Amino acid sequence: MLIFWKKFRDWLVEQLKAIYCVIRYYVPEVWRGSVSAMGFYVFIVALFAILSLILILVTLIFNVPGFTVFAFVSTLATLLLVWSPIGIVLKIFKINSTIVPQGLKVFVSWVAFLGFIGLLYPELISFKAIFAFALLWFILLGMTVKINVLDRIIFPLVVLMCLTFGWKYFFPDSFRSSTRYLSSWSKAVVTWKDRGSIRNEAMSAVTYGYPVRDIKVAYIADTWQAKEKSRKEKRVGKEKGISEGDIMNLRDTNVFIARGTIIKVFNHKKEVKEFEGQGFIQIQLPREGNSFVKGKKCWVEADLIHLVTPTKLAEIEEAKRQFVIDSTNMARRRHLLDSLAVASRYRVRYAGTYEMNLAVGQVSEVWDSIPPGHAYGFAPSSQARFQVIYPDGMIINSWDPQQLPDKYRFKVKNLGAERPKLVVLT
Repeated sequence: MLIFWKKFRDWLVEQLKAIYCVIRYYVPEVWRGSVSAMGFYVFIVALFAILSLILILVTLIFNVPGFTVFAFVSTLATLLLVWSPIGIVLKIFKINSTIVPQGLKVFVSWVAFLGFIGLLYPELISFKAIFAFALLWFILLGMTVKINVLDRIIFPLVVLMCLTFGWKYFFPDSFRSSTRYLSSWSKAVVTWKDRGSIRNEAMSAVTYGYPVRDIKVAYIADTWQAKEKSRKEKRVGKEKGISEGDIMNLRDTNVFIARGTIIKVFNHKKEVKEFEGQGFIQIQLPREGNSFVKGKKCWVEADLIHLVTPTKLAEIEEAKRQFVIDSTNMARRRHLLDSLAVASRYRVRYAGTYEMNLAVGQVSEVWDSIPPGHAYGFAPSSQARFQVIYPDGMIINSWDPQQLPDKYRFKVKNLGAERPKLVVLT
């Protein structure tokens, strides 16, 4: 009103002049005392303002919680002290309903909140933080929102900060372990994102592929280098629609790339180059040890290469490895089954005497095998009649005088009532 309403300013000035004249004329002692009091009041206000400014500067430099609290309390006290006479006058003249208006209360609350943060977390107080806080307050002050920031946000935040401070002070181990646990989760999330970044960056950095059929001819390309040409040649090339890097000629190179061989696209950021109606890409072949670093580079037809991502390539390699493992396991399983089958067809006879439990006319179901270093024969008997049958078809009759051959795998066919007895000697 003092700024925008001239009649109010004139009326206020007249009232103040009248009060001044009445007091000075009728009670000059009171006037002189009032002037002295006003001078002392101004001195006290100036002293407090200078002291508050010094303390705030010291707070910003040293970040000492005690100085922070004292500086902010002194600043707010000085502010209220300066405003009190003006507020009293405005209330007397019924311009304001209260001595301290709502706007000043809001400002004091925000400054007190800043000092409260400086008390609990002095490391956050700095010139930059204070000015950022002031800018935030100005932004909120100008926002036309229906949310009371002090009531809905600042006050619950202060309560939460007090509870947190009390938890830290009275239960330090619980606070430390809880903050450590939350910090570990935060680190885990950060590390997970870093790992994902590495994976994505690695996948985006390289492109692999393999030929869909055997490539028996690859090429070395001669490209157009405009920066090395003369002005006339550049003009001619431009008229022909030739740009730098285009293939001008292809020369054969002695390579053979078998179907399914993993290759690397040398630079997937480069466009497919056309030559005589065919698209070509530059690839890099693996060296010994399957390393592509400094591998041989050549150009091949782009349509002969099937591109795969590193993830897909890893899946292919894993499938190959699993196929090898499965093949090995299958071979081992087959060998085991064969061994079991062999064991079921052959019966090893070690040193000892064995009665052949065979009926008349019955042949052994499995082959009897004599281990190396052992000799064998049959117990002599005039009643036993049998035949010894060997795998090559040879048959020895028990009633014939000939000796048993040096063959150690056989079957026995019983022909008499008395069962033959096999004797194995070491």
